[in-house]
This record gives sequence, structure tokens and C-alpha cells, in this order.
Amino acid sequence: MNNSQPSFDALLPREMAQRAESIGASKADMQAMTMFSLATIWIRTGLMPRWLGFVTFLLGLTLLVVVDYSPWVTLVFPAWVVLISLFILWLRLRHPDVQILSAD
Repeated sequence: MNNSQPSFDALLPREMAQRAESIGASKADMQAMTMFSLATIWIRTGLMPRWLGFVTFLLGLTLLVVVDYSPWVTLVFPAWVVLISLFILWLRLRHPDVQILSAD
């Protein structure tokens, strides 16, 4: 065994930390891009209220910019999903007779 090279065990924690950091950053980027895409579709088609599209843009921008400064910002995406889900449920309860997507 060559003693000049560090062992596998010595390099593993540092490499794992670097990979976890890069995966976390790219995951936040993908989440923000999903939010931007949906906000654009919602605003252009009128599928959701305009204010919800603009809030989605704002949250996506926050996720994209601030994720490097605070790990708590990664909770923006799950909170946004809950917000959208609750909004859709509220619409269905408010207007139960309206067919949003028909099976015909």
C-alpha cells in the first residue's frame, strides 16, 4: 500500500459534504425552475389567478437567490406545494358544480 496517498476513509467525509452541497443547490435550482414554468403557464393561460402566478414567481426567485444563505429556504417549495393544493381544494369546495377537467 502506498503511504503517500490518503486512504479512502480520509477523503470520504469531505467528498460527501461537497457532493451533498452541490446536490442541494441543484435541487433548489430545479424547484425554482418548476415554479417559474408553472407561473408562466398560469399567467398566460389564466388557469390560476394572476396573483398566484406572481406569488409563485416571487417564491421561486427567493428560492433561487437565498438558498445559499439559509438552509431553511429549502422549505419554500414544499410550503408552496401545500399552498397550491389547499387553493385547489378550496376552489373545488367553493364551486362543486364546475367541471375543471372533463373525462369526455
